[in-house]
Amino acid sequence: MRNKLFTIELTEDQYHLVVNCLNDVRTKCIEKDIDTTDIDELLLKIIENHEKFVSKEWSYER
Repeated sequence: MRNKLFTIELTEDQYHLVVNCLNDVRTKCIEKDIDTTDIDELLLKIIENHEKFVSKEWSYER
């Protein structure tokens, strides 16, 4: 069975808020010696998709 995929739209401020919150949770997990694999994967997905969007947006403006 395939996992459901979700898409959300965020403003730039919301994007930074989500990344900062996830990073804070990750830091707390590391301090408590809790596995951060899922948080790491989610952070990477968010950052990589944002980079793709910014790259596309920048290429359209040129």
